[in-house]
Amino acid sequence: MTQLPSKPADLNLNKDYLNVKEAAVYCGVSKSHFRAQVVDACIPSVLFMGKRLYKRADLARAIDSKLLIL
Repeated sequence: MTQLPSKPADLNLNKDYLNVKEAAVYCGVSKSHFRAQVVDACIPSVLFMGKRLYKRADLARAIDSKLLIL
């Protein structure tokens, strides 16, 4: 049985933009699973100061419309 990542206390998932680690925790999957799914789900991202960021609203929309396979 795969164990879902827990939300570390130092992560703030209430921000508008989340990095890969935060986005994976927000979606309840591992970082590798998130990276594999995000391309297929066509979730937009931005590269800002060397960091790949995902809009929390886009992640919520993908989860609600079942674009992400969790």
